[in-house]
Parts: sequence; C-alpha cells; structure tokens
Amino acid sequence: TGVQTCALPICLRQVTLPTNYPDSNVEFSGLALAASGTNVELWMTDQYAYGSAGIIGWQLGANGTAATNDPGTVIVPVDSDYLTQAPYDLALDTNGFIYTIQYLTNGGGPAYALLDYLPYEDVPESPLECVWADAWHPTLMYASGVAADPISPLVAMAVIGHCDTETDPCGGLYLFDTINGEYLADLDQTGGKPYYDVAWDSVGNLYAVGGVTNA
Repeated sequence: TGVQTCALPICLRQVTLPTNYPDSNVEFSGLALAASGTNVELWMTDQYAYGSAGIIGWQLGANGTAATNDPGTVIVPVDSDYLTQAPYDLALDTNGFIYTIQYLTNGGGPAYALLDYLPYEDVPESPLECVWADAWHPTLMYASGVAADPISPLVAMAVIGHCDTETDPCGGLYLFDTINGEYLADLDQTGGKPYYDVAWDSVGNLYAVGGVTNA
C-alpha cells in the first residue's frame, strides 16, 4: 500500500499515492494529524487557487498509510462565505477546533486571512460552522503558517508579508485569542522581516521560522 525506505533508525513510508488525490490539480501545503482513540487521520490543505478542494482528510491504517483508492474526505470545503480562496496551512487545538489560513495576495481582493472552525464530527454532508474569521487584508497578505497553543487559548500566525514594494517589509508574527479571534499582539522584533512557519511546544513556548528578503 505504499513505498517504504528504511535507513535505521528511521523508516520513510509513502502515506498517500496519486490515487488518493481528489483530482489532478491539487497542491498540498499544510499538514496535521487528527487522532480519536486508535483512529488516526491525516489532514492536508489544498492551496490550488483555481479550484481548491479545501481541507482533506484520510483515515490511516495500522501501517500508517491511506487505503490505495481512498480520495479522502472534505473536512472544510472552500465556499463563498469564509474560506473563499484556498487554505494554505492548518492547525488543531487540544479540543479539536480547526484553524486555517488563506495565502492572500494583492489580486485576491478583501478576504479572511485566519479562520476558526468547529471540531470535525465525521459527518461529511454537514459543513462545519465557522466560529470566527479575521479579515486583515492586506496587512496579513501571504500568511504562511498557523499553530495553536496546547495550554493557552492562543493561536499564532506567521506572515511573510508583501507591501507596496519589495523593499517595504511587512512580515509579522501575530497572536490571536482562540475564543473570539481577537488580535492580541505582533511579536515581531525584526522590523517586519518575513516569517514562514510557527509551532508551539507542550509547555507553551512558541517557535518561529524567520528569514530575510532578497531585496
């Protein structure tokens, strides 16, 4: 059910195959694992801008791979209300709430950059309710990473940023309240350099991948 390559002590296994893709145009970006008891699901975002499938999930077998011909289940679809373009990354908090971002660009028009959805209850025919959504376009253009704090009601968002010119820095490392989506702070101390991804550890420390532009 997959290609496995081992170089002790690590084995690399191909979890999904082209037969698992919902269509031929998918562009997978974000990644998360959702677990309920012994059931583990792999979730990924489809960032394809011209017909994204949304957030897709696959049930993983005992060997850690998806069934060969399983095209996945739509967890959060792209719609005309909130997730209007394509999800770029996603995160789950300890209560199962789903956080996702849209990689908004200059030509995308006003849209929501950060969204919070109710936990998935394995009922594909019932679209998940959006709890809150933040529309900070263009301040949050090119959002690139999102992560939920496991011990506090906080969600962090990494933004590459893109302003009027290539030399105008506007990247950020933003904190939001997971309860209502309230903006709390920009933790950036670089003067607006880009941030590419974020992660929390188990005791609430936040890690961020930063960088510099070519300009």
